[in-house]
Amino acid sequence: MTLNEGRGPSAGVSIQESGDRRLFYLFSPHPTPHTPHPTPYTPHPTPYTLPPRTAFCSKP
Repeated sequence: MTLNEGRGPSAGVSIQESGDRRLFYLFSPHPTPHTPHPTPYTPHPTPYTLPPRTAFCSKP
């Protein structure tokens, strides 16, 4: 006795479709909980990068 015997040919098709949907969800470009997001370690301009001090401290 096979798995599809007595269930009709649509049983295997529905299982395959659900598997395809699962694969589409796993490999789709849509955001998932496992999608990498920007981390605090991403290099950004920091407030500590200041222009030369002479621009601020120039005396007459």
